[in-house]
Amino acid sequence: MFKTGLICRKTAGEEKGRICIVLERQKNIVLVDGDVKRKKCNILHLEPVASTEIKKDAPHEEVLKVLEAAGFKVKPKQKKKERWKKKLKEK
Repeated sequence: MFKTGLICRKTAGEEKGRICIVLERQKNIVLVDGDVKRKKCNILHLEPVASTEIKKDAPHEEVLKVLEAAGFKVKPKQKKKERWKKKLKEK
């Protein structure tokens, strides 16, 4: 079920609710990338949403383009400095 190119929503963890694409699968662990960090993830923490075509070794920029073409909004990543400035302003 979890094949390369499957678009999923994270259902657990720090990145809960964000969209990602499955790039590789090894038993019950998959490599995901997209609106999340490129990392391994348990398939129990993913909810399938749609399917698309993508290569296993696709760079992050290509993954983001595929997600946007499929109609999903991707939040721009903030640099570390910007996150610290935001936290300082909140205090």
